[in-house]
Amino acid sequence: MAKKEKEKKESKSIEVDKEVLDQIIKKQEEMQKSMEEKDLAMEDQKKTIQKLESISDKGRSKRWDEENSTDELVKVIRIPFYKTPKGRKLVVGWESGTDEVGYSRDGKPFFNQTVILHIEEDDDEIKKEEIDYSLFYRNIETEPAEVLNEKEKKNQNGTTLSYEVKLDSGREIEIDSKFINPF
Repeated sequence: MAKKEKEKKESKSIEVDKEVLDQIIKKQEEMQKSMEEKDLAMEDQKKTIQKLESISDKGRSKRWDEENSTDELVKVIRIPFYKTPKGRKLVVGWESGTDEVGYSRDGKPFFNQTVILHIEEDDDEIKKEEIDYSLFYRNIETEPAEVLNEKEKKNQNGTTLSYEVKLDSGREIEIDSKFINPF
């Protein structure tokens, strides 16, 4: 009796009907084929996505990513900079200068329009510079900045809103709301 128990313990095989075994093998082959087809489809989708990302408008793509992100939304605004021969300068404000528009005696239109820019210099001093209106629009660039804090200020003209922002360079500044997202 001890021999029979020993033989049972040593034997690790089972008997299966050939039809059942064939069905198991057939299902295994079908699953393998299905997995290979899905892998090919996923590779095609991956290539299509890479193609679309490479030819897409980067700004729209970034905006879509920001809108559909599950992360906490970061408020981003655009800060104006003025291009000068010495480099870009931060524009913290502007006001109208001269505004003469009309027709000369011989019927030709004339324009004499200027803007007074409030530009922050390297030493954090604000400098006022009067420039031609057309130069103002040609030489203004904007840069995205992350809003860190919003502040309401009250003055004799009412309440104004200003933002404390962080530029891409890491520098933090405060700017009045009417001078952000200028264009």
